[in-house]
Amino acid sequence: MLVMRNSILKLIKGLSILIFLRRLLSPVYWWTGGVLRRIVGTSIDERRFRRRESSEIRATLTNGLLPHRQWLAQHLLAIPDMKQILEIGCGWGANLEVLAKRDRSLKLAGVDINLPSIKKGQVRFMSLGLENIKLFEGRANNLEKFKDGSIDVVFTDAVLLYIGPDQIEGCIREMKRVARKAVVFLEMHQEGICIGGRYTRDGWVRDYGVLCRKVLSADVHIRPMPSEARPAGRWPVFGTLVEIRLDGQGLKKRSCDPGKLSEK
Repeated sequence: MLVMRNSILKLIKGLSILIFLRRLLSPVYWWTGGVLRRIVGTSIDERRFRRRESSEIRATLTNGLLPHRQWLAQHLLAIPDMKQILEIGCGWGANLEVLAKRDRSLKLAGVDINLPSIKKGQVRFMSLGLENIKLFEGRANNLEKFKDGSIDVVFTDAVLLYIGPDQIEGCIREMKRVARKAVVFLEMHQEGICIGGRYTRDGWVRDYGVLCRKVLSADVHIRPMPSEARPAGRWPVFGTLVEIRLDGQGLKKRSCDPGKLSEK
């Protein structure tokens, strides 16, 4: 018994040391990750998402129930006279499914870098009879499939946080080129942060007000996302809806309860 007790105590001590070292080195690890991404660029995360396995994609099929999707859809659908929506970095199309079920008259499209995700979404939407959703393989900084001003609204949801400083401005310009009425981002925003942004374990946090005014010379409307809409990670602190209206209008004021929205 004494030997077992001593072994358990040594194990606990060893685990405590590992936890302490992890907490001590974690900031250094993520700081190093940010430096590496500034040097190498977006290709690090791009390669990871392009090679995503089918098993990982299947595991994300349940995330269509996340409450922030209904909150985001509510704001997208508030834009008047809108008929087409394009999502950049759509995955298998969870947000597009939410939009399609709320308004079957919409023409919806999604672009993603991972071909298995696109195929998985296509099969799912066919089985659900959602014929108004089209998915394409592609990249955020090269939307050659879409003509200038051909889509009413172009949006992202937790995608630009994986785009490095080498591509972020080009991605925003390309989305603006395609959009006719608005470009909308649901990303991690912090006012007054350094111009290049800050890399965290959840991805890039940026001042999208400063960035979008610099890149597009356009009015930018900022709205914090309710913390209960996306409670994981740094989203309760930095989660923000960023809207660039190209028709001279701005965000409509709405009171959105993520819990109630998810029941619709």
